[in-house]
Amino acid sequence: MSKAHPVPSIVPPAVSAGGLGTQGGRTLAFVWGLTAGTFVVEVLGGWWSNSLALIADAFHMLTDLSALSLSLLAFWIARRPATAQRTFGYYRVEILVALLNASLLAVTAGGITWRAWERLHAPVTIQAPLMFGVATVGLVVNFVGIGLLHRYAAENLNLRTALLHIASDAFGSVGALTAALAIWLKGWTRADAVVSLGLSGLILYSALRVIREAVHILMEGTPRHIDLEELRRALLEVQGIQDVHDLHVWTVTPGVEAMSGHAVVEDLQRTHEILTEARRILQARFHIQHVTLQIECCDFRPTEPEI
Repeated sequence: MSKAHPVPSIVPPAVSAGGLGTQGGRTLAFVWGLTAGTFVVEVLGGWWSNSLALIADAFHMLTDLSALSLSLLAFWIARRPATAQRTFGYYRVEILVALLNASLLAVTAGGITWRAWERLHAPVTIQAPLMFGVATVGLVVNFVGIGLLHRYAAENLNLRTALLHIASDAFGSVGALTAALAIWLKGWTRADAVVSLGLSGLILYSALRVIREAVHILMEGTPRHIDLEELRRALLEVQGIQDVHDLHVWTVTPGVEAMSGHAVVEDLQRTHEILTEARRILQARFHIQHVTLQIECCDFRPTEPEI
């Protein structure tokens, strides 16, 4: 008869937040406010100056705002306890919101590309000084955000992602500044459309990456940073484990991985020792916090098909 010994592993509330802490949460909220305000300023500035590049940069900044919003959502969710109906809590809300935001941004990128193509063939008058001033504000906010988030990025996966978003948006602001200077000093109005096309490409690239990752998580695919065969070999290194099968690893939300599997052992009396060592390896080498490992004796034969 098989003896199931699941390793006790309720995901702790702090996992998703990555130990961010109250001060880190306040910093994150402050950066979110700066980014949201700059998004509004760039949209209005782009409309008043007639600059499509500024509007494109604003929507590229919207990808940053989405990433920051998801990080704030994760920070809030991490403090909500799991329930009997939602044993993993509300972590997957983050993934659903990310998928929705990324899909909307992909549509937005298509609209910007269409407008930029039109302006390449029919340039419009642009108020370059206003465009330059607003783009400068956007770049300054990017640098402030990078400086504030860099302190906590090493501790939190979501903040590392948000930091990368803001860093990429800084390049978009530089592009808008360059276009403003080209129009202001050289009168090359098509620079606005050229930069807009580049920014729409950045938006689309970022959106597709988020969509791909969100779908991968929702399909419960193996985390990309984990080699399943390497994990299997690591478990087989544990003294007393003869075989490992029915092995599954998936992501609950970025930074929270879970694993389940069956281990065939020689001596059931060493179950506690084997589970302790297996869990240590999984946490130290693969950073998997939620582990469920069923122990089976060597002559056990499952009566139900495995998934």
